[in-house]
Amino acid sequence: MSLGIVLKCLLIISKVIIFASTAFIPILMVVNDIGFYNACKKSFVIAKSIFAKKRLQFLGVISVFLLVQYTKFGNLKLKSSDFSIYTVKWIIKNTSFRNAVFEDIILNAILIVFNMVLLLFFIKISNGLIDLPSDYKASYKGIDLTLGQKSLKFFGGMGKKLYNNSFILKYRMQIKLGIIGILFVILFVYLQSPPQVHEPWVIGHRGCKYEIENTVNAVLAADKFKADYAEIDIQLTKDKVPIVIHDSNLLRLCDKFSNVENLTLNQIKQLNLSSNNKVDKIPTLEEVIKAAKSSVNKIGLLIELKGESHELVEKVVDIVEKNSFGHKCIFMSLNYKFVIELQKLKPEWWIGYCVFGSVGELNQSILELNIDFLAIEEGQANYNFISKARDYWLPVYIWTANNKKDIKEYLEMGASGIITDQPDKIRGEVDRFIDNYKGSYQFFNSYPDLSNGGMENMYDYYTEPERANEGIYIGNY
Repeated sequence: MSLGIVLKCLLIISKVIIFASTAFIPILMVVNDIGFYNACKKSFVIAKSIFAKKRLQFLGVISVFLLVQYTKFGNLKLKSSDFSIYTVKWIIKNTSFRNAVFEDIILNAILIVFNMVLLLFFIKISNGLIDLPSDYKASYKGIDLTLGQKSLKFFGGMGKKLYNNSFILKYRMQIKLGIIGILFVILFVYLQSPPQVHEPWVIGHRGCKYEIENTVNAVLAADKFKADYAEIDIQLTKDKVPIVIHDSNLLRLCDKFSNVENLTLNQIKQLNLSSNNKVDKIPTLEEVIKAAKSSVNKIGLLIELKGESHELVEKVVDIVEKNSFGHKCIFMSLNYKFVIELQKLKPEWWIGYCVFGSVGELNQSILELNIDFLAIEEGQANYNFISKARDYWLPVYIWTANNKKDIKEYLEMGASGIITDQPDKIRGEVDRFIDNYKGSYQFFNSYPDLSNGGMENMYDYYTEPERANEGIYIGNY
């Protein structure tokens, strides 16, 4: 038995003991009018007494309670951030959201019933163990309904006056039709959603999991499975050559405790990558671009700029332009300074911001950054945020998603890209979704591919005043 399992068992046992020992504190504080400390001591005595007499029942109900917390009942699908003024719209239009709402309603109902049964059980087994004051009786003060009665009378009188108004009596039918028309227009506007910028993309995370990550073979495997893009990570060597590697240290894949920035390209080329019984080499960005250009399905690259080197942006731009591959690349970084610098140098490129390890909910300020798209983690995805991003004409790509059921939900939320380790499994799911929602995209799959007129299309479609009125921002706005 591993240490982890032992510690987990000890944690569960500790939770049972703490829960059992503190279960009666609120009742004791109210009924016996005692402080928290004394209630704690008395609660422990009561729990000990009950355990001695009815240990099986006591342990059983507490175990069931804790089990509930570790199952689906304790992890409801929807978050508070999923609910907003648009909740009704999502229930009407979004199958996934509608199912999630119904599922949560049922689970919450079961939880309420379970908690009531648990409360009744505690009342039953604690009978006679909690001292009630001799003069104690359940009572409550009557509620003064005077204010409520006056309010009802006032609004009832107002309604009666309006109903009997001569103008309303004369034009009652027209007023009814007008109200119905206004409500219909409001409902129509409420249910509308702006089109997404482009069809959802399948993006291979570090290429593809079936080859060593961030290698030429991984990118070609993603191309074989018809991913739209392969996401790769770029860092600079000591001699300022952009190479494709995720970790700043080479220990995990090369078994060498050295940082990338401290080795030259020649030194790095002497190392072997090793993972899952496969061996490969660390490629340069230029090598990966050439492989992508010659690939069967002409895969694009999502280039993530990593590290802190201020020279990285210029080096990447030079290589991409040297190989005439800007029309098949999109760019992002966790470092917003890189995003700003890249936007200044190449405002026509498709440049986004990658959010990692965000504490709490994503807020609206992130939607107002100078970016063309946003990449977020699975745990940060919710209907409300993605809906707001869509209003800002800002595609959202979600990483790293590998579960088909979850991916279907992300697509229905409005995600414009799925960054996945398994493009072969996800391609079919995304294609089915696209087939079911044809016509919901402004620029289909050409945007932002300059070779197909994607970015130019965006400017041709809107005149300057229209772009200003629609609030559409492209590149360096």
